[in-house]
Amino acid sequence: MIIKEYNKLNGDTISEIKRLVSACNDHDGLNGMMELDTSCNVNKEMKTVFMMYDDNKLVSALTLFVPGKKEGEVSAMTISEYRKKGCFTELVKRAEEELKKYGVNEILFLCEAKATHGKAAILKQKAQYEFTEYLLKYNHSLDMKVKEYEYRLKLKPATLADLESIIKISMAAFGDSYEGAKSLATGMLKAENRQFFLGEIEGEFVAMGVAAKGDEGTSIHGLGVLPEHQGKGYGKEMLYSMISKLVEQKAENINIEVESQNSNAFKLYKNSGFEVESAWEYYRKII
Repeated sequence: MIIKEYNKLNGDTISEIKRLVSACNDHDGLNGMMELDTSCNVNKEMKTVFMMYDDNKLVSALTLFVPGKKEGEVSAMTISEYRKKGCFTELVKRAEEELKKYGVNEILFLCEAKATHGKAAILKQKAQYEFTEYLLKYNHSLDMKVKEYEYRLKLKPATLADLESIIKISMAAFGDSYEGAKSLATGMLKAENRQFFLGEIEGEFVAMGVAAKGDEGTSIHGLGVLPEHQGKGYGKEMLYSMISKLVEQKAENINIEVESQNSNAFKLYKNSGFEVESAWEYYRKII
C-alpha cells in the first residue's frame, strides 16, 4: 500500500474521499464527516491530507485542520475490510511527523459518538477524552419569527479592513492570542466558502460570527460577543441576524456546533430553534 500526501485538495481527490466517507457511513449506519476545507490551515505548505491506496483503491484517509500553532484536529476513515490492519495507525504516524515539522505538538481526534470502531482506534493511540461537541440543526418553522425580530444590532459583512475589530472580539470572547486570532480570521475572510459577519451597535462592533457553506449545508460558528456587552441579548440577536441573512440566501440546512461544557451557548441555541442532530467526541494526544 502507498500513501499520498497533499497540502490541498483538487476535485478528483475530494470526490475520492467523499466516496470513502459514504462507503464507511453506509456500512456503519453513521453520519460521519471529514474536514476537506484546507483554506483556514495556518501554514499553507503543511501537508494536511493523507490518503492510503491499495492497488489504486483508496482504503483509508486522514485530514488535518490546523487553524493555529498549538494543535491539529484529525478526522479519518477506513473502509471496513481494511480495519485492524494498521492503516489508521500509519496515517496518524505520518500526520504526527508533519505536525512536528511545524512545531505543533498536540492532536485532537474527532469521532462521532456512535462510532465504536473509531473510538477504539483512537484509544489505541493513547489519546484522552476531552469533551463532546453537539451538532444542532435549525428548525425552519421559526423563519417568520426570526425575520420579524426587533433587532438592535446591525449586521455587517466583514472584510479584511475589519481585521483588528475581529481580533479584538476573538481575544476578549474566546481568550485567543493576538497572532492566533489574526491567523484564523485572515484565513476565514479569504475563504470562498465562508461569510464573516460583525454585529454593530451605536458605531461599535460588539459581536461576530461565521457562516461556512459545505456539502451538508451551512454551518454557523465562531459566534462571540465582547464580555462587556454580554448578558444583553446580543448573542441571540447576532445568531438570529445571521439566520435571517442565510434564509434570505435560500440556505436550507443551517446548523451550529457547541461544546458540552458550554451550557450557556447550548441553552441559547436550543431556545433559538436548534435541535440536536448528532454528537462528536474529541480526544487529545500530546505528540
